[in-house]
Amino acid sequence: MSDEQTVSTEDATAQTTMADLASSIQETAESTSQQAETKQSTDNVGDFAAFAEKINQLTEKVDTASAQTAELANSQQQELLNKEIAEAVGKINESVGGDPDMAELFLEKEVRSNPAFEKVWQNRHTNPEAYQQALDILTPEWAAKNVNVIDSNVAENQRALKESQKGGATVQVDSLHQELDKMDSGEFMNYAHRLSQDA
Repeated sequence: MSDEQTVSTEDATAQTTMADLASSIQETAESTSQQAETKQSTDNVGDFAAFAEKINQLTEKVDTASAQTAELANSQQQELLNKEIAEAVGKINESVGGDPDMAELFLEKEVRSNPAFEKVWQNRHTNPEAYQQALDILTPEWAAKNVNVIDSNVAENQRALKESQKGGATVQVDSLHQELDKMDSGEFMNYAHRLSQDA
């Protein structure tokens, strides 16, 4: 072989060696890049897991706060409703003096069975005048259902009056009642005539 061929062979070997070296460097760079991407994706997975855990914790806190808020709102609405019912019961029961629990049941029945009153009840905040008028309309109905209560109150008042009249001066009144009960109509007219002349 000639020197030129030897140099060419050496150059080819050197060039192959350089190409191999370049190739190996490129493979090393790609390998390093893949390792970095793998590490970065692993870091991203770790970051995502931490992020997901934080989201779960925040979701639990929001759910708890929402439940507490809903419970508080329900409690306040129930208190307001109880107050409004008590006021309505007081309004219809004012002149009757009936049992407040029975008056509440009466109002509840009216809401369920009377569509017009139900509509007024549902709109009591937007139209309080109509609501008050509806209660005024229901008051006589409630009073009619409590005639026995009123009659028993009258009877109790009469009994108390009789009890208070018992004593020294009332003995004459009681005996007078007994005498008047024993008289026939003619005797009663004569007695009444004598009393009118004495006055």
